[in-house]
Amino acid sequence: MPAIAKRLNLFSESVIRDMTRIAIEHNAINLSQGFPDFDPPSELVDAARRAMDGGHHQYAITWGAPRFRQALARKQSQVVGILACGVQGRTNLIALASLFPVKRVYAYDILPDVQRRYIAEMSAQLDLDIVGVDAPRQAVIESDLVVTSGPILKHPTPTIEKDWLRPGAFASAVDYDSYWTGEALAQVDKLSTDDHAQFQYHRTVGYFQTTPDPYADLGEIVAGLKPGRERDDRPAAERDAGRRSGFRQSPVPGPDSVHA
Repeated sequence: MPAIAKRLNLFSESVIRDMTRIAIEHNAINLSQGFPDFDPPSELVDAARRAMDGGHHQYAITWGAPRFRQALARKQSQVVGILACGVQGRTNLIALASLFPVKRVYAYDILPDVQRRYIAEMSAQLDLDIVGVDAPRQAVIESDLVVTSGPILKHPTPTIEKDWLRPGAFASAVDYDSYWTGEALAQVDKLSTDDHAQFQYHRTVGYFQTTPDPYADLGEIVAGLKPGRERDDRPAAERDAGRRSGFRQSPVPGPDSVHA
């Protein structure tokens, strides 16, 4: 049997596997892997057919909702910090560069070769000044927009500490709270998530144990039910709580706003 690279030990088990095991244990309907035991409404099937006939049948790239990020981040944001230079680090930078007047990017990755390739390819693609840094702190402290997209871990050893995220900054945690300490998240003025219910579910199965309750979810902000950024001197974040995309803490972006 071939040896498995040690770096793969950083990855936890899939959330879908966890939900499937729980569904089996409780004899519940398993929607995590698309196993419903009932037919969908005919209206939904018809709408899906129309969408597919129109060419809208690709898996959406998880770089976030533009209106959501614009509602949380400062319009004049120019400096981006990317922590983890994989696919998410690329797609998130493309999205941010299309929404904000980005001039400089600080890129960090635990793998030097991955970091170097990211700098070379993304600099050429976006015509941006991308600087490689040796430590996570260097990618955070001077940035207006911060994206973390490392492995999603149920028991992480967070790196980003309090006072690293500058006043007025925005963060998107695509990796749940794996990169962020609870103390750092507690400084965030508006911590948002993709969906409240997904966030609370993932908390019950062991994630987000040191993360404060979100201020709002994506739907509430986009629909205008809750305001996005109201001050430029407070941080914000979005968090991805159910998908791999917050601070977006995705299940669905420091202290001003973090999307979780």
